[in-house]
Amino acid sequence: MFKKLVAAIFVLCFVFLQFGAAYAEGVNEVLNPGFEESSSEATFWENRIYNTSPGAGEISVQTAQAHSGNNCVRITNSVGNDSRVVQVVPVKPSTLYKISGWVKTENVGNEGKGAILSVYMMMISTKELKGTNDWTYVEFYGRTGPDQQALEFTAGVGGHSGESTGTAYFDDLSVEETLNVPEGAAIENLYTPQQGNQGTGNTEQSDNKGWITALIVALAVAIGAIIFFCVQNVRKS
Repeated sequence: MFKKLVAAIFVLCFVFLQFGAAYAEGVNEVLNPGFEESSSEATFWENRIYNTSPGAGEISVQTAQAHSGNNCVRITNSVGNDSRVVQVVPVKPSTLYKISGWVKTENVGNEGKGAILSVYMMMISTKELKGTNDWTYVEFYGRTGPDQQALEFTAGVGGHSGESTGTAYFDDLSVEETLNVPEGAAIENLYTPQQGNQGTGNTEQSDNKGWITALIVALAVAIGAIIFFCVQNVRKS
């Protein structure tokens, strides 16, 4: 009986460790990642357009082109431009993240950066999509700095000194903690002094994560206490 209880302790510990790791990997820190909470403008996202001349760059929420759900965001540059939606996302220091999403393009010019996901003020991004492409999954990996609390996640057409023309749609965007990187994938630096310690009002995901983590710990302690008393009773008998 005692050996069975010891084995049960090890199994429960393993289950909790696996659950905790899976939970850490599975939380998307982006608010409104599919633009479902939006109407004409993207809720929780800021529009940034370099060339603000009338018609040079346009950003809108669309209901007819979504990758999933009902909505996506569309960005169109009629001239070479850098137009993007931006969200300040909470992150943990010295932690590995996967940045990903789905992108669809129409007549994006060969000049400039094309349609990309990126971190603001950083020269890193997903692969540059140009021309016309159906919905395409893109991702890259990066590690935060030792005191970094947030990053500015962007989705757009064009980039710094890499303005582009054309239309791109973005949907199901994600910034999530991960424990694994595919073989051959680069791990980029996500830290810049400009955004290292900036705060963010987007605390909903982090708060939920904290509550669930606390619940896991409480359950682990409770089960451990029950097992301990069972072991003591077995030893006395």
